[in-house]
Amino acid sequence: MDPFKDQIERERRKITLLKGKITECEARISALLSMREEDDLDRILDKELMASNESPKGIATAQEDSGDDKQRVKRIPENWVALISFLGEEGKSFAEVEGFLSAGGAQMTPGAARTGLMNYRREFGFVENPRKGFYKATQKGLEAAEASKAKASL
Repeated sequence: MDPFKDQIERERRKITLLKGKITECEARISALLSMREEDDLDRILDKELMASNESPKGIATAQEDSGDDKQRVKRIPENWVALISFLGEEGKSFAEVEGFLSAGGAQMTPGAARTGLMNYRREFGFVENPRKGFYKATQKGLEAAEASKAKASL
């Protein structure tokens, strides 16, 4: 009987697990690299939405806010209302956001949350990112979340 058989098998399982983690990290890197530049398809669709003056229900419109270069939102999806409210004005680290998501606080993946947080920051001014890995809801974001909650309850 080989005294190292069990230990060798454990080490092989560790290698398999690590290979899976490497694949996940490579996918994240690919996603981040793809977000460096705006997608041509998104630009085309935004132009068409602006031209038709229509917006899917619950999705931000491309109409300009009066005197502001940020876009206006008709209604924020429920999962984003929960996340923006969770951030609050005091803010949270992304690790705290991941904990909130894993506890069922909002239905989305951590990757979708990171991308969406940056979009809500850049496009609507609902979120601030004062330092790497830290996000806070702006007063404007909290007010929009409250307005969406009120509309949803009607």
